[in-house]
Amino acid sequence: MQSLPRYLTGLLAGLLLCLPAALAIGQTSNSVVVFIVDMSAQVKAGTFVPGAKVYVRGTFNGWGTNELINISVGGNSNLYLGQITDLVDVNGGTIYYKYFAPSIGTGWESTYNTLNRAARLPATPGASVALPAVFFDDAGPLVTNAITFSVNLAEQINLGLFVPGTDTVSVRGDLNGYALGNRLTNNPLIWTTNSSGVVTSNVYTGTFTNISPVNSNQSFKFWNSDPVSEQWESVAPENQDGSAVYENRYYINGSGSQSLALVDFSDTPLQIGPSNTLILSVSGQANIWAAGHTALPPGTDGVMPPLVHFPSGPNQVLVFAGVSGLVDQNYNGYGYRGPDGISNSPTNNYFTAVEGISGFVDYSRIWTLAGVFLDDSEPASPAPSSLDFSDAAIGHSFSSLAPQIRQIFFIGDGLTGTGSGSKQIFVVPPTATRLALAPLDIYYNDNSGSFMATFAVSSGLPVPAPTIEAGGFTTNGNRQLQISGFAGKNYVLQASTNLSNWVPIGTNVPVATPFYMSDPAATNFPCRFYRAVLQP
Repeated sequence: MQSLPRYLTGLLAGLLLCLPAALAIGQTSNSVVVFIVDMSAQVKAGTFVPGAKVYVRGTFNGWGTNELINISVGGNSNLYLGQITDLVDVNGGTIYYKYFAPSIGTGWESTYNTLNRAARLPATPGASVALPAVFFDDAGPLVTNAITFSVNLAEQINLGLFVPGTDTVSVRGDLNGYALGNRLTNNPLIWTTNSSGVVTSNVYTGTFTNISPVNSNQSFKFWNSDPVSEQWESVAPENQDGSAVYENRYYINGSGSQSLALVDFSDTPLQIGPSNTLILSVSGQANIWAAGHTALPPGTDGVMPPLVHFPSGPNQVLVFAGVSGLVDQNYNGYGYRGPDGISNSPTNNYFTAVEGISGFVDYSRIWTLAGVFLDDSEPASPAPSSLDFSDAAIGHSFSSLAPQIRQIFFIGDGLTGTGSGSKQIFVVPPTATRLALAPLDIYYNDNSGSFMATFAVSSGLPVPAPTIEAGGFTTNGNRQLQISGFAGKNYVLQASTNLSNWVPIGTNVPVATPFYMSDPAATNFPCRFYRAVLQP
C-alpha cells in the first residue's frame, strides 16, 4: 500500500511536509471492442419494442452511452451491435460494461451474477476483440459446461502458507454457491518456470460442472485450507470481476467446456522456489568464527558451522522462510531459547574479530542466531568492522540489511518481530559464494540443542522505489526524515521549495533500512518538499 506521494523521475519518492500531493500514471490501450446483445427474450415478453434504442455503457466511456445498431443475423432481427475504441482501460486488463435499454424499467440490465459484465482486453495495443453475444438480462438458455481450473501454489508453499499433503485448495464460486467441496489436486506433470529459472510442479487442477445462462459471467476464487494463511486468495485488480466487496476472479461460461488459464494463488508468482530452498540444521555448538576455515581457530571450541555454497552474482538476496528450534547455552539457568535469543539480560554480546571474521555487538540481546557471508578464499585479517545490533543502533526489526563479506550479522528468526512481522531481506554481497549459520557464544562445548533454518538465496527481487516520511527532529533541532528502500543502495536526499529546483542535502548508503537522514537547514524555510532518489 502506498501512503506517500511518489514522483516518477527515476526510482525516487517524494514528501511534502506541509501539503501532500500525488501523481498517478496509467498505460491505456486503444483496443477495438465489438459488443453484441440479443433482445429476443424481452421482445417475446412484450417488454421491449423491436427497433427501440439499446446502448452499451462501461469503463471505456465513463459509463456514458454508446448507441448500438439493430441488425439481423440468421433470421434473428433482435440483435444489437456496436464497435468502440477503448482509450481508457489498460492493455491486458479488464473492461467492465453493461447493456442499457431505456424503454425497460430503469434501463439497466440485470445480470445473472448481479455484477457488471467483465471481459479481458488484448495485451497488444491496437488489437481487437469481439465479446461474446449475450442475452439482455442473461435471459438466454442454461448451458452445462465442464470448467477446468488451474492454480499454482508454488509461492504459498515457499512461504509456508500451504503444506502439500496436509492442506487443500478448493475453487468456490457461482458454480457451487461458494461452498466448500470442489477440491483441486496436484498434477505433477505440469511444470512451471519462474523468472529466475526455478522449476516447480506445484500446479493444482480440477474440473467441475457449471450450469448457467450461455455467455454469462461467472465469479470464483481459490480457497486455501491452511490455518496460518488468509485462506481466501487476494486477486489483483486487473483480474477481478468488478465486485467492490469480494474482488473475485471471473470467466465467461460459453457454449462449451473450457480450461481456464493457469494463475498463481493470490496472483503472486514464485519468488524463491523450493528447488533452491535449503533446510539447514544448525548445532548449538556451531562456532561462527570457524566459518570458511579448515579447523577451529586457536583458542576456541565447538564444532565447525554448517556452510552452504551458491553462485556469486549481483542483486541476490537471502530470505528465511522459517527458523525454529531451541538452544541451551548453559548459562545462569536460562535454559533453552529460540533463535531471537534473550532480551534485556544482565549480560550482552560484545565479540571481537577472530581470524578475519568480524566481531559482533548487541547490548540488547544475547544467544541469537547469526550468519556470515564468505567468498571462495579462507578468511584472513584484517576483519571488517563489527555491526552493532543494539536497539539504539541497527536494532532487530530492520526490513533489509546489507552486510559485507566476513561481517557477522544478526538473523534471529528472520522476521521483523519475534515470531511475527515481515520477512527480513538480507542483501548478499555480489562476490559472496558461501553462507555460514551459527549461534553467538564464547564457549560452545557446553551448549545443547539446535536450530532449523529454511531459507533461499535468490536473484531478481525488484528494488523498491524509496519511500520517505517525517521522522521528527534531532536533539539539535534538525528535521529528521525516515527513508525506506533497500539496504546497500546509494540514496540522495533532495529538498525543494517549488518542486522544480531540487538541491541535494545529503547522501547515504545504509547498511540497514529503514534509515534516517536530516535537514539541518529545515528551520530556514516555512515549507519544504523532500524526495529520496535512488542512484544507479
